[in-house]
Amino acid sequence: MKALILSDLHQYSIFMFERFFNKLPNKELYDIVIIAGDTTNGNNDLLKYIIDKFEKPTYFVLGNHCYYHRSINEVVQYCLENNLNLLYGCNEFKIKHNDKEYTLIGGTGWSSYTLYEEKTKEYYKEHSQYLVNDFKLIYTDDNKTILPDHYETLHNSEWNFYSQYKNKDNVILITHFPMSKICLNPFYEKDIYKDLNPYFINNKNTSGFKLIISGHVHNCVEAKDEYGCTHIVNAYGYGSEFQRISQDNIVASNGFNSHYIINMDDYLLNIQT
Repeated sequence: MKALILSDLHQYSIFMFERFFNKLPNKELYDIVIIAGDTTNGNNDLLKYIIDKFEKPTYFVLGNHCYYHRSINEVVQYCLENNLNLLYGCNEFKIKHNDKEYTLIGGTGWSSYTLYEEKTKEYYKEHSQYLVNDFKLIYTDDNKTILPDHYETLHNSEWNFYSQYKNKDNVILITHFPMSKICLNPFYEKDIYKDLNPYFINNKNTSGFKLIISGHVHNCVEAKDEYGCTHIVNAYGYGSEFQRISQDNIVASNGFNSHYIINMDDYLLNIQT
């Protein structure tokens, strides 16, 4: 089964998305679309427009930007009420293709704040709360701004659910927040950025998974971690963030390619235990 992989489109308008959509590959080249979050910047109707636009089944997770100016449950409920193929932490999609069944699981992923031990977890939480817009623009059900503690609780709940699928055949995990330090751009290991990394990147024991597709970090990745799991990020990023060449497809200086298609079976055959 072939999948077109995208994340972090950060679309603001239908016009902007139509220009992007024209640079995607012919639909005959892939079977499904996977979008690993931050499709929009808090516009539910635009999110629905984008998901509906693809003429192949489109499975997606919500990124932090998708929740901006709303509560988490409000955005999730909108997607479910509109019958969108949302993975949100406690559901799965079974896909049959050529007599084989694939299982897609996933969700936003959130932050565990355990990437480093150089400083306390509370320090990393406070640092991100001060600097990251999530904690000013995402709300709880009682209309209070979300806190890093909520992120950790949500992360733990989702990871406990995902872990039930370890060592099962043909499972693809899709999260917005990455699950391995292998997705961290070395550029952000510089001291001026480093203390934010525990917000951006989780570092989980991924043994039992073969393929995890993520976003959020705006650098593009295809690499195996120490447990033998392949991590893929194909992030478009903000409009002015990278140099982009646009001909029949869009290729960006961060490695993004609007024609990034994978054959799932290439990644699901073997696993290191």
